Amino acid sequence: MSRALRSLAVLGVALVVGRLLGVAGFGAYAAGMGLANILSVPASLGAGPLVLRGTASYLESGDLRLLRGLMLRAAQIVVAGSCLVAAVAAAILVLSGMA
Repeated sequence: MSRALRSLAVLGVALVVGRLLGVAGFGAYAAGMGLANILSVPASLGAGPLVLRGTASYLESGDLRLLRGLMLRAAQIVVAGSCLVAAVAAAILVLSGMA
C-alpha cells in the first residue's frame, strides 16, 4: 500500500510543480531530478547490498557492536561518495562554462 501512496504523492508533486514552473521550467526540473537519480547510484558506492548482508549476518551472530560499526562506516562511505560525485559534477559544470 505504501508504494501506491508514494506513487500518488509523486504524481501530485509533479502536477503541482508542472503548473507552477510551466513547460520549460518543468523540463529543467525533470532533467535535474533524472540526473540526481542517475548520480545517486555511484554516490552510494555499493553500500546498500553491503549493509543488507552485514545486517543479516551480525543480527544472526548477535554482535550488535559490529552492526553499529557497519552502519557508521556505510554512512561515511555514502557521504564521501556523494561529496566526490558533487565535486566531479561541479568541476564539469565549471569547465564547460555552464556555471
